[in-house]
Amino acid sequence: MVPDPLRNILIIATSRGDARGLSQVALALAAADRASVRVLLTDAAAAAWNPSGSHLLNEVPTRIVPCGFSEARNVNELAHAAHALALAAIDAAASAPTDIVVLMGDRHELLPLAHGLLLHGVPIGHQSGGDVTEGVFDDGVRHALTKLSHLHFCTTEQAAQRVLQMGEEPWRVTVTGEPALDGLVEAAGRISPWQAGELGFPLERPLALVTYHPPTLTPELLEPELEAIVTSLDEARTIIATHPGAEPGAPKIVARLQRWSAHDPTVHVLPELGPLYASLLARADVVVGNSSSGIVEAPTFKTPVVNVGDRQRGRVHAINVIDVPGDRTQVREAIHRALDPSFRASLEGLINPYGDGHASERIRDILLEADRASLWHKRFVDQSRGPA
Repeated sequence: MVPDPLRNILIIATSRGDARGLSQVALALAAADRASVRVLLTDAAAAAWNPSGSHLLNEVPTRIVPCGFSEARNVNELAHAAHALALAAIDAAASAPTDIVVLMGDRHELLPLAHGLLLHGVPIGHQSGGDVTEGVFDDGVRHALTKLSHLHFCTTEQAAQRVLQMGEEPWRVTVTGEPALDGLVEAAGRISPWQAGELGFPLERPLALVTYHPPTLTPELLEPELEAIVTSLDEARTIIATHPGAEPGAPKIVARLQRWSAHDPTVHVLPELGPLYASLLARADVVVGNSSSGIVEAPTFKTPVVNVGDRQRGRVHAINVIDVPGDRTQVREAIHRALDPSFRASLEGLINPYGDGHASERIRDILLEADRASLWHKRFVDQSRGPA
């Protein structure tokens, strides 16, 4: 019997938003006999990579590229960082045999990266196609990546149907769930942020986690939405706010968070939470902001979420999420409702709509079994028009 050929897979993570999920995919592949996996990380993604602390992942060939996303102060610098990443991706794909590259999500820097891979003739496996975030330009980025990709790993059945609606062949589309949920519960129990020295400051309840990203389609709403959050968390005794992603408007958010922290001793601003993220998410009394983490990961722990503004409009929401516009009165009322013990009690039995914690295994199997000869040549599947 002829042994199955080795599958050479390059995984590229560009931000903390995709690092956790893709690290779980890398871990699943690293344990597979037929896979040869390599990893390319930006400096922004490196801090969130390998949250499981797996020694197996530490043995995977990994290159960290200091593109400059974290330091970018304007759109020009973001564009230069994105193209530096694209060049690094082409170099990584060309420097060793590469059968497929795995990307995740909707970050703007993925577009020039995908363009580089297209020119180099490398197929793309894309996680999270078909999701919807109508309040930011990420929505268009994600859908463009769907058409540039060759395998689609979808979080939900609704997302898969949207990918099919875009003319993708059914054999390329699979509902895998969200890999960021894989091992999340175990990671939450691995480190307790209440242990002395883990954060460097005491934690008191109610504990609020805050992450607010720029609303890139409506930048005029950034300041009022952020002010609504900053002025509405009076009930919290500890507030941990993390930096936004590298997008237009991010420096303005960081500056406002730092002013908030300087005048309020309950507020602590951190660039990211690293290995403490899952543990804090599990133990938080409320998550406030507009991050996908509140939509995708928080339901696993039944953590109440106040989702401010339209950034996540269109995503599947579990009942732990309270949607509210960026109005101070309404944000304050939503936070008060989220902190009410009766609301937390109402979440008993909640099942996360984004998966069962086994997405990485499904993605691994698809990557290893997909017919390489068929990947590159795509055909558009027209939807039936029905009777005239």
